[in-house]
Amino acid sequence: MHIPAPELPNEVNIMIDASLVLCKTLLHYSSSFYPFAAVCIDGDVQCVFIDETKEYEQGVIEQLEDTILHHTVNVSKSNSLIAYSAYMETPTSARQDVLVFEVALYNGSVNQILYPVCYSEAGVEIGTPLLHQNL
Repeated sequence: MHIPAPELPNEVNIMIDASLVLCKTLLHYSSSFYPFAAVCIDGDVQCVFIDETKEYEQGVIEQLEDTILHHTVNVSKSNSLIAYSAYMETPTSARQDVLVFEVALYNGSVNQILYPVCYSEAGVEIGTPLLHQNL
């Protein structure tokens, strides 16, 4: 089944494409995936990781959300995404590894896009989106 590409601003598509390249590179070296975020401020895409040397009272995703807020609090037009790995049950009850991209747009809308991940001897492949939903 083909999932139509979401209608997103061009700079967000650039951010997604850059993040997919980073995800593929990270997954090539390790099957464990460390969540990260990216922000796009005035066309400049920046990768965001949390500081592992600090102790936090919240989970990694919440830490990334706080870090994004810190980077964009005084910016009128910024978009962001958080990338993390998960798995989903398919209609055939098989587990499918996926990358989850939660994309937050400056207008307040949030989109979730799931990309399938397949591992083989040839490497890691990230497929076309399995699911796109507006949260």
